[in-house]
Amino acid sequence: TFIIVGGSDALMLLGIGIIYYITGSFQMDSIRLELNNGLIVFSYICIAIAAFAKAGAMPFHSWIPDCAKDAPVPVVAYLPASLDKLLGIYLLARISLDLFVMNQAMNILLMLVGAFTIIAAVMMALVQHNMKRLLGYHAVSQVGYMVLGIGTGNPIGIAGGIFHMLNHAVYKSCLFLDAGNVEQKTGTTELDRLGGLSKAMPLTYISALIASLSISGIPPFNGFFSKWMVYQGVIEQLQNSNFTVRAISALCLIVAIFGSGLTLASFMKLLHATFLGQPANRQTGKPANDVSWTMWLPCIILAIICVIFGVFANQIPLKIF
Repeated sequence: TFIIVGGSDALMLLGIGIIYYITGSFQMDSIRLELNNGLIVFSYICIAIAAFAKAGAMPFHSWIPDCAKDAPVPVVAYLPASLDKLLGIYLLARISLDLFVMNQAMNILLMLVGAFTIIAAVMMALVQHNMKRLLGYHAVSQVGYMVLGIGTGNPIGIAGGIFHMLNHAVYKSCLFLDAGNVEQKTGTTELDRLGGLSKAMPLTYISALIASLSISGIPPFNGFFSKWMVYQGVIEQLQNSNFTVRAISALCLIVAIFGSGLTLASFMKLLHATFLGQPANRQTGKPANDVSWTMWLPCIILAIICVIFGVFANQIPLKIF
């Protein structure tokens, strides 16, 4: 984590230095650079790499699954699941919307990075046998939708990407806290050693089910509406007169929808292995009941927000944000 995030921060400082060299200013509201020469493009890419590394977009993602598996769950729920996504994607949005005037080539690059991140990370998630590591790869995959939305360059796609950033912070924090509840009671997050916990931990199961449907893009939960906005942004690109842009947009749309299908399959596996099916032989002396209210209440609150931000998407989050 230190090497990837620290190294990309050094590139970010280099990019900022180049901007200062060109403009003589650090004032973000007075800088507006067109990507019309190599030095300006290089400065944009340097800062974008820092955004990718913080958010966990490929190929700067490898710290997130390792952190998800080995770090304490509260750390993972706050950093890779929510805070780093908010920081990284917000930075990418600010430089793409305010600091630089994007061109078609750079938008296409962002869309391709987003599509590749979606499909590659969800493929990796499908083969995981550790609950927290699986969630870590999904934290990477979901970044792809945010980058894809910003890469469309149109209002609905950009709004969808930023809305998905907010939604992800909610449902992924919920899922990691659910994993922590399971680990607290069973002593493990290995899917092969879990099963049948829905009766013993009903509140944890309900919150995990809602968050799983949200991340999979199932209506009427919040993940569906932000993904739908991203899809609409990509569909707008299909009306472009340039054949190459239309072809890449069609590819990205197919990848994004296919990625949602694989995400649903992955979480059906997680829910079945953890909460449904037959209980595995767990070597633990802890009682098979739900965690204390101080641990399940945050999960339930986050699950309720998933429902509210979905059912009332236009009235509450989109209207405010």
